[in-house]
Amino acid sequence: MKDLAAAAKGEDAGAIRASMERLNRAAQKIGEVLYKKAAAGGAGGPGGPAGPGPSEGPAPAGPKDDKKDGDVIDAEFEVK
Repeated sequence: MKDLAAAAKGEDAGAIRASMERLNRAAQKIGEVLYKKAAAGGAGGPGGPAGPGPSEGPAPAGPKDDKKDGDVIDAEFEVK
């Protein structure tokens, strides 16, 4: 990441691209390791098993809105 920051300060597009590629490869390797750990059952991490993911469990309840759709006011305005 330091290489990319240093390259970004310069004007050499090739050096910036090369640094970005190295960073992307490193991030992909990290993702692979995390994916393998999750597939092996190590998704819980410190503190115990993992809770429901974004697609699991009930949907979170939003704020209660007692207003009916008939209370909506549509208006136009101009900025002067």
